[in-house]
Amino acid sequence: MRASQRSRAKYPLATISAYGPDNRRATKLVVGILRRAGQKDANPMRNWSTNTGNVRTDPVIAAELADWLRSQEIKDTVSYDRIIGCPPGVSRLQYQKQLRLQEARQLMLNENLDAGSAAGRVGYESASQFSREYSRLFGAPPQRDVSRMR
Repeated sequence: MRASQRSRAKYPLATISAYGPDNRRATKLVVGILRRAGQKDANPMRNWSTNTGNVRTDPVIAAELADWLRSQEIKDTVSYDRIIGCPPGVSRLQYQKQLRLQEARQLMLNENLDAGSAAGRVGYESASQFSREYSRLFGAPPQRDVSRMR
């Protein structure tokens, strides 16, 4: 969220994300709550899931979500139109890490960034951690991998 948007947000704010195996069916709905500093932080996250249907169109889940948001006294919501597709067998954290590393790889290839700069741009604070995770995913350290791809 940009600073200009942040100042207009009403708190507590709920973020709603849908996850699924593809871009057609959401099997998990995750809601996180952002509160102003100093506000009570009870029940900051909740999720709903289904193995057979779509959580975004399930009337029971919609009613539970609405009741929970009211109980949390939510003033504003942010939701995403697209389903975030985690491949089966990959946790959200692993999937997010893979996306960050793929973005860093593209930055090094397309913008000629060095590994440290690319790591910082995608949110890594430790260059050594970035290099370890990059090597684990792509099979080679960042510099060697990018040189090989050029």
